[in-house]
Order: sequence, then C-alpha cells, then structure tokens
Amino acid sequence: MRKVLASAALLCLTLPLLAQKIEYSAQVYSGLYRYAGSPTAGNSVVIGGQDNSGSYTGNPYGNKNGVSYGAAVQAQVIKGSHFIIGLQTGYEILRSKVSINTYYPYSNQYVLYSSTAIAPNAIDVTGSTHLQSSYININPYIGYRVSFKKVNVDLLPGIDIGLQTAEPRERGKIKLNDGSEYTTNYSREDQNDTDIRLRFGLAATYKKLGLTASYAHGFSNRYPALYYIQDYPGTPEAEKAHSELIRFGISYRFN
Repeated sequence: MRKVLASAALLCLTLPLLAQKIEYSAQVYSGLYRYAGSPTAGNSVVIGGQDNSGSYTGNPYGNKNGVSYGAAVQAQVIKGSHFIIGLQTGYEILRSKVSINTYYPYSNQYVLYSSTAIAPNAIDVTGSTHLQSSYININPYIGYRVSFKKVNVDLLPGIDIGLQTAEPRERGKIKLNDGSEYTTNYSREDQNDTDIRLRFGLAATYKKLGLTASYAHGFSNRYPALYYIQDYPGTPEAEKAHSELIRFGISYRFN
C-alpha cells in the first residue's frame, strides 16, 4: 500500500513536468453505495438493547443502495489534445442500506444463536439501517478526450484508493405497529481500513462547467472477522463482501 501511495504522490508532483496542458478543477457529487457478495443482505433484524441502549442490526452490510456524497479536487495533464494523465483526491461519506422487518427485544437475543425457529415474540416492524463510512479517496487515472464542437468528453479509467478515516457506524430507525420507534447508533468494524476499487469515469465539459459520472467496483473484503460465527447460518469464514459505488456530480475548471 505504501508503494501505491508513493506512486500516486509522485504522479502528482510530476504532472507539471509532463504537461503540454494542465487543468485544475473541483467537483461535488452524490452517489449510490452498497455492498455486494454472499454475506450481504437486503433485509435484516434489529436486536434490542436494554432500555433501547446498544440496539444493533443483525447484519448491517446491506446490498441496497444508500445515498452518499463527497467533494474532490483534481489535476490532469492533456497530452496533445487527446491523452490524459490525472490525479483526483477528495473526501466522501458512503452509506449502504438494509431494510429491517423484524425486531427482537433485549431479553430474546439468545434465540438468534440457536437452531430453533423464529422466536414466538419476535416483532414485525418497518424501517431501515444505513452503514456509514468516511474515506479520503485518491484516484490516479489515465484517459482519452473526445471533442464535439464546444463539448469535451473525457473517458477516465483508473483506481480508487479509499483510506478510511473512522470506524463505520450504523444508524437506523424502526417503527412498531403501535407507533413506537427504536433507533440504532452502533460502531462497526471493517475487515480492512483501505478499500481498493477499479473505477471508470466520464466527464463532459462545456467551457468551465462539467458533468461527471463514474462507477467503482471494490476488491477489498469489507466483511469483518467478528461475524465469522460457525453456528450462525449463512456466515462461513470463506465469504466476502465488496463495495460498489456510482457517483454523479458537477465540476468547475479553474483554468
């Protein structure tokens, strides 16, 4: 990982030396983020804490998209009028989503780790949980520019190096049939502090304003070892989960 970061830093320092033309820009964006892989879930349960303290989601690694957002700055070299070498860095908040349809009161937590059927007093609920992570993201990329009269379209394959700034935290809310509500606010642990993703981006620019879009597919396992419970159905040690992220944004070029 140190070699990757050193290479990205070296690229940033050498951009002005390589440049026939160098562009600086900033962007803000929103996106859709989720986890994919066999241990992820579209629906899960909330296990109640005593006096609603310490409630948590049985499996917070949701495969439903949660709304995410971030901001970034970038510098890129345009070789001739077509080939691109660039580096983008930014900060982003990524949130996945899992729906909640069952609530287990505090006194019945033991049922989740038994081989018996659903507990008699499991409660049907509606709600969802979001697992939120924050990253400093470094994106070295290459690319190719296609020009259409006054609009430039950049094709930008590269990689994301997501450096996690804090442990992920789940935040959720469920509602019972009687109208009462319960919340979760619980710190979690990823398998890795760094998330490596293959990324492909597009940027369409008119004068100094642009629209951006990208898709990133993660290769780092996000599923923590603490979930490897042999007696818990469906979570063998070999299973892994990766991240998937779609971004849409607007950009402004400074020069």
